[in-house]
Amino acid sequence: MMSKRQFCRYATTLILSICLIPFSAYSQIIDKVIAYVDDYAITMYDLEEAKKGFKDNRIDIDTDDIVNSIINKVLLRKEAKKMRLDSSETKDPINEYIDIKIRSLIFIKEEDIQRFYNENRGSFGDLPISSVKDNIEHYLTEQEVNKQLKKHLSELRKRSNIVVNTKIGQSD
Repeated sequence: MMSKRQFCRYATTLILSICLIPFSAYSQIIDKVIAYVDDYAITMYDLEEAKKGFKDNRIDIDTDDIVNSIINKVLLRKEAKKMRLDSSETKDPINEYIDIKIRSLIFIKEEDIQRFYNENRGSFGDLPISSVKDNIEHYLTEQEVNKQLKKHLSELRKRSNIVVNTKIGQSD
């Protein structure tokens, strides 16, 4: 005959087993890791969220480019964190990092603005340089920021351990 204590153990085990059966029957991998940047995992969920962002902005971009974009953001976020730009006061630590590390070092010379104006005179119509100077300076600054950011990201990638799953989007 079973003691009361043994019966309680048996009943508890049985009840727990019955309760856990539905969970084990439906258990599956919900989020697949598609890439690593050092010790940070980029998941399929991250990729799908990024795809939504591009689709919302009507940008057609392939999966590899989206993964590279996510990797770049991870690298820049890590650097921003090193500079302690990840506080709640900082709305966009990546842009703040780019402003401090790259944009602040860029200076557009007057002759560059004048050269751009002269080379693109037809685009400005009858507008004098004085009325488009700020726009030209902004455009040239952004061009240089993009150029320097590419170089900077290349250096960050060299210093990082990046592993990308080559079977992204394929079924296992």
